[in-house]
Amino acid sequence: MTESYLQVIREHASPLDLQPTDEKPKLGRLPNIKAVIFDIYGTMLMSGSGEVGTAATENHHFEAIQTTLQAHGVDTTNLPADFRLEATIRQHHDLAREADIEFPEVDILAVWKDALAECAAAGQLNVDQLDLDYRQVALEYECRVNPVWPMPNLENCLDALRGEAILGVISNAQFFTPLLFPALMLRTLDDMGFKGNIQFFSYKFRDAKPSLSMFNAAIDELKKEGISAQETLYLGNDMLNDISTAAKCGMKTALFAGDARSLRHRQGDSRVQGCSPDLVLTDLSQLANCIL
Repeated sequence: MTESYLQVIREHASPLDLQPTDEKPKLGRLPNIKAVIFDIYGTMLMSGSGEVGTAATENHHFEAIQTTLQAHGVDTTNLPADFRLEATIRQHHDLAREADIEFPEVDILAVWKDALAECAAAGQLNVDQLDLDYRQVALEYECRVNPVWPMPNLENCLDALRGEAILGVISNAQFFTPLLFPALMLRTLDDMGFKGNIQFFSYKFRDAKPSLSMFNAAIDELKKEGISAQETLYLGNDMLNDISTAAKCGMKTALFAGDARSLRHRQGDSRVQGCSPDLVLTDLSQLANCIL
């Protein structure tokens, strides 16, 4: 079944052009870095929409939903033109906040099931007779609204670091996110050197960055390896979700400013006031020389 999901990704994927920024690199030597943890969307992968779960336009949303459902045999004739997954996502977020989760993350499979069940109850869809593979539905839709492609020099960067530092991932993500790598790079995260116990995805936590939860979990795992937060570098493209949050946990930080679509300075946001990354990279090839 996993192979069929990889094929879906490959069928919808095509190379993206990098959109360079005017950012000036801030490079220097960071000694004693023993672990490097990466963000995914906007850092390891170029994202057509900038990050997971955000699509281009309202019309594009609806067209992608229609096309995806029709491909699975669902009659969308009566599907209202204002149907959006975002309404169900907001409902799930509200329920999570009532449970005191400040930065909730949804399970996109539950979102799809609830959204379509609501339409079916209103007589707008008939999905009861269909044995829908909700994973494939969610994956196909995501591929249509948020195309991704490996960031330039990603593979060379990882090859240089592998064996020299422990590699990990902390990412706002869904179930399909780890599948993007074997689909597009023919290697899993494990194959590329990322330790299985230091791969943290928000959908599993139901808690998203800028929450500290995934960062604290990573620090706990790294302690078992004899590595402190101060010996860990976190690399991401968002000053709030990545840089400020990692710095609060005591990690060194590197802002990836290589793609204008996904670079998030968060100017005017008081939560990043006074926060400055240790490094600013405009190309992943710059990383190894700063820490090795």
